[in-house]
Amino acid sequence: MNGDNLPSPADAVALYKKNNIKKMRLFEPRAEVLSALQLSDIFVSLGVRNEDIPNLATSPDAAWHVAPAMKNLRDALDSIGYVGVKVTTVVANMVLGTSFLPSQATYILF
Repeated sequence: MNGDNLPSPADAVALYKKNNIKKMRLFEPRAEVLSALQLSDIFVSLGVRNEDIPNLATSPDAAWHVAPAMKNLRDALDSIGYVGVKVTTVVANMVLGTSFLPSQATYILF
């Protein structure tokens, strides 16, 4: 975590719970943060770091690794007992050819 004078992960989770905040987005899955979040009932999203976006945006090879990386993350979470944690990704709306019904979604390849 970047910054000065930040609360500890446990204190940050307590602050979220005190203020009835149910969702948190992380950009680096640090063990001490994940440990503090365990059993907290806070929905956690893991995002891509800003410095990784240019490579994903410009390298077809890097972009093709997103799905396998998501599977590896899912397998890793399961193996350490984080069963039921959903692994998702975000895509820009412009890549959706059809988005409704979700089961009939199509994507535009650039």
